Amino acid sequence: IQFADDLESRLENKGRLVNHCNERQPLLPMATDVTTTTPSTILRPTITHLLKHPRILVSALCITWINVSWTFVEPILAKRLDSFFHLGKKEIGVIFSLSNVVYIPAAFLLQFAFVGVNMRKRRFIVLLSIAITPVAVLLIGSGSIHCLIFGMLLLGLFPSPVWIMLLPSMQEDSLAIYPDTRHRRVANDLTAGIYNSFMILGQVVGYVFGPALNVTVGFGNTTWIVSGLILMQAISYYYFVLSNASDARLKSVRKA
Repeated sequence: IQFADDLESRLENKGRLVNHCNERQPLLPMATDVTTTTPSTILRPTITHLLKHPRILVSALCITWINVSWTFVEPILAKRLDSFFHLGKKEIGVIFSLSNVVYIPAAFLLQFAFVGVNMRKRRFIVLLSIAITPVAVLLIGSGSIHCLIFGMLLLGLFPSPVWIMLLPSMQEDSLAIYPDTRHRRVANDLTAGIYNSFMILGQVVGYVFGPALNVTVGFGNTTWIVSGLILMQAISYYYFVLSNASDARLKSVRKA
């Protein structure tokens, strides 16, 4: 009898403790609030909705034209080095490798640049990178072998901030459009997919665009046209990404 009384007393005290915890931290209603949220009220990430935002679309086009600055010379530069400068295969191979040789250390040294975590400052570095890349392209189109070599070196240096800093900038914009933490991973994945797709598009455009223009207007004029298109992209990046008016457009797309 004493044992039964003790057991009943313990169960009664345990029940009081559970009731007290439920009163202080009602876990069940909170879980119910999350699960009963209607799907129509949740903005789900999609590629089409991301590309409606000028910041995402213009940034993606920037990586396209920066990639064109590399790929348009590949099908036509070897022939020019052979026919115009009369270089051998060994020299041509060395000149083609210059951009990659410079890019490898530049990609690591850029991490030590004084940019910090200020995204506006990082976007300004991206803008500067796009704006000065045409200089390297024009040097490659010059009639001097020394200017061409210097241009190939600069082509590995100038675009490097775009390759490294543009994707994090695009991902921050996508997270501003989709602030819900449940969609953070999907938004990042879609943004990375857009970035890589437009980068490959730059390869396609460069390999087709470069030889077609070279046959039509010549090598030197081709570099002028490509440089002008990249410079126009830099102007678009400033207006749609870096200017103060782009913040208002970001909010309007987020509410759409």
